[in-house]
Amino acid sequence: GRKIYYVHEAKVLHTCRQSTIKYYGAFHKIIKQYLASSEIYFKKYYGRAVTGIWRCSLGLLYLAKYLFRRRPEDKEYARWGFFLV
Repeated sequence: GRKIYYVHEAKVLHTCRQSTIKYYGAFHKIIKQYLASSEIYFKKYYGRAVTGIWRCSLGLLYLAKYLFRRRPEDKEYARWGFFLV
């Protein structure tokens, strides 16, 4: 039952995942949790073979990213993708 007002001059500024980082910690921890959750999903609905292919594909992707940018977290994700973690 409240009124809604439109303010056309208003702007919203998103500060690059700051609230998520405050809540969960470092952003790379969020990515690792997302990958682990995705793996559970893939195993449940597609089986181990497809999950293995998906994981190795991510390993190749993050290995390429690591070779290009040299970020340590990309190397960590690549190791995860190749079942080395």
